[in-house]
Amino acid sequence: MFAAQVPSPLKGLLRSFAPLLSKPQQDNLARMVVGLISSEGGKTIKGISDTFIPHKDQSNLNRFVTDAKWDYRELNRRRIKLVEDELELANSDRCTLIIDNTVVERYGGEGLGYHHDSKHGLVKGHCYVTEICSCSGVSYPVDLRLYMPEGTSDKPFRSKVDLACELIDEFDAPSKKDVVVVQFDEWYLCGEVVKHVEDRGFRWINEAKGNRVLFYGEERLKVSELTNRMRPFFREVEVDGELYQCLDVEAYMPRLRNVRLLFNCRANSKDMHNLCTNIKELPPGELIKRSFERAKIEVFHWDIKNVLGFGEYRFRESEAAITHSHLVLLTYSLLLIMKKRIEKRNGKRTTTGISIGEACRIVRDKCLVTICRWFREMYSAGASITGVLHMIRPRIQIYK
Repeated sequence: MFAAQVPSPLKGLLRSFAPLLSKPQQDNLARMVVGLISSEGGKTIKGISDTFIPHKDQSNLNRFVTDAKWDYRELNRRRIKLVEDELELANSDRCTLIIDNTVVERYGGEGLGYHHDSKHGLVKGHCYVTEICSCSGVSYPVDLRLYMPEGTSDKPFRSKVDLACELIDEFDAPSKKDVVVVQFDEWYLCGEVVKHVEDRGFRWINEAKGNRVLFYGEERLKVSELTNRMRPFFREVEVDGELYQCLDVEAYMPRLRNVRLLFNCRANSKDMHNLCTNIKELPPGELIKRSFERAKIEVFHWDIKNVLGFGEYRFRESEAAITHSHLVLLTYSLLLIMKKRIEKRNGKRTTTGISIGEACRIVRDKCLVTICRWFREMYSAGASITGVLHMIRPRIQIYK
């Protein structure tokens, strides 16, 4: 899909970032955002540059990402403030911070390593520790960090746990009305992460691996051993119209101290989950229901990879890859805001009215309108078909 200029809804939102950028940088930011949405095929710098007509040289766009003279951290802070204001999250009474990894397949570049992916097994590429916030039914990205295995970069090594702790320490909840609940992948269930969570005054919910060691009474067991032993004592609990069999116990885990364990699985199913938390007051059904929120980060990962082409960059330097990732977060956030505005205009008060992919299609339709206007202006000015084609693709040879 071509675009002649930035569609008006995006143009208004992008003005919020004007104080952080020079005029050429504002133009390049707009081209990147529109290109990530509307380009069909590879969402590389070349693909994004080729989206716009008249066609421009892509060198400026390259330098905008690979040699950024602007601060993506400040842009990220401004983006979060814009999202929280536009989506009216300041008075939300429930806030969940979700942390997980996502792997991007790559074959070259700084920070490259082999990482385990839950769907594809061992994958060579980049691994990002990502963080999203869920408030009032709205989920939006907060930040991310690129994990670089030791020896793959000249930069100081930081483990995934270090990066997760850094994200937790820097998180600022949009609402002060409710205690933040942090959910993370079972790989992060360790004393260091839990300490950072509790030092912030947050609660946490996580799933414990079956081989995790605990003390139940005076007995040292693995989680799976305790689950099997207590299976006859499970009772049924209804969650969103479905029956679950569960058992609520307290145990001691080394480095985590006394924790609450909620073993649960759907009735007539062997899909056992071992919820581990420091939340004592929630009843079992409500705790199981809250644990479902962790799946929202998987939806986010799917959207940025399949709709916005998150993994299609070709930069070799880690700084360029991180800059690009924040541009993807910005684009996703602007789509969330557009999605909310469209639903509000259509009388739909919930955020499930349209998907991120549908919001992209709406932007593409508006890009088509800008192309039609541009063609009309060119023909009104007396341009020939050959001249117009040269503006679209300067490298195309036109044979008379």
